[in-house]
Amino acid sequence: MARVLSPPQDDDKIGKKIDYVAKLLGLSLAPHGYTRKGRDLVATVGDGSDMNWHIINLQGNKWNEGAYGAFFVNLSVQFPCVCREVSKIQSYEWIADWAEKPHESSGQYRQRLEGILPRRLFHGFFSGNRIVETDLAKHRQINIKSGTSLDLVALELSEAIVSYALPWFELRSSLKVLCDGTQSAFICPSFADRIAAAILLNDREASNRVIAEVGGKLPVAKATAIRKWITDNGFDPSGIPASPTVPRPSGA
Repeated sequence: MARVLSPPQDDDKIGKKIDYVAKLLGLSLAPHGYTRKGRDLVATVGDGSDMNWHIINLQGNKWNEGAYGAFFVNLSVQFPCVCREVSKIQSYEWIADWAEKPHESSGQYRQRLEGILPRRLFHGFFSGNRIVETDLAKHRQINIKSGTSLDLVALELSEAIVSYALPWFELRSSLKVLCDGTQSAFICPSFADRIAAAILLNDREASNRVIAEVGGKLPVAKATAIRKWITDNGFDPSGIPASPTVPRPSGA
């Protein structure tokens, strides 16, 4: 028997309403491999080093209060193996924690749903003429007001996610794509993420290309540790600035 959820009342807290939408999304996205924990929906895809998490997160607006408010839909692709490799860089050890569980803020690619919807569709999907009201230019969020149908919010979000977010995830689901930097996002893989992908792929040519593209722009404070990490992996760090020579005291 299909699971039936009872929607919150109109005067229930906004947090309860966002949780309800997350539960409905969990049910509708389960056939696509997603499981829900709180306001996160996560699918595990790929094998070996290519294993990654596709994360959909409902983030409440920090100004939410009482029965009404708003939320954002965040998208994230997180490669645990990349987190582990980057954590080998001196002073980056804390990133190892990112490999232990999926979390939207730990992804190599991060984006909000409205950022991947065609502008025409986003404007129509979130306009006051339909179930969700928002100011596209100012807020880029989903507002929940008096009388908003949470079931319809979840239905339309599910349709948008399946049509646009799932293909967006798929295009960013391999280390090769991450290394090559061919797919963008609001927050894209860092230089260290891309080099880590090349190391995991054992692709020295790719590493050289990334270093030629970005290496000269690294802050000197980070360059020394990153050069050592690349060298320790048997790759060539040429193109990354070395630490400056410390000036010798006058008269020494």
